[in-house]
Amino acid sequence: MSSLSNSISDLHSLRKQLDAIDSELVSVLAKRMSFSVQAAQFKSSASAICDKQRESEILKSAKEKALDLGLNPGLTLEIFSSILNFSRTAVLNEFKNIELRKNGK
Repeated sequence: MSSLSNSISDLHSLRKQLDAIDSELVSVLAKRMSFSVQAAQFKSSASAICDKQRESEILKSAKEKALDLGLNPGLTLEIFSSILNFSRTAVLNEFKNIELRKNGK
């Protein structure tokens, strides 16, 4: 019975650590999105929001880092592609808001 309670205790401890990591991931994602939205002020047009070369560099770097850390590069690319898609949408929305403010609307 002692072994079972140790296993449950260990599982509880691992879950607490995973919860803390999840919280950190959300915080880092929020910080990244904030910086992405700030970038909207430097964009000259809505079409300038999507920088394919920059996105390719980000994906390449993420893939290399994943490989270095023994992570699945395909999963890492999928996650980063989603982050970039959400970032692009947030930046576009902010760009539109900036344009509306400039035009007094």
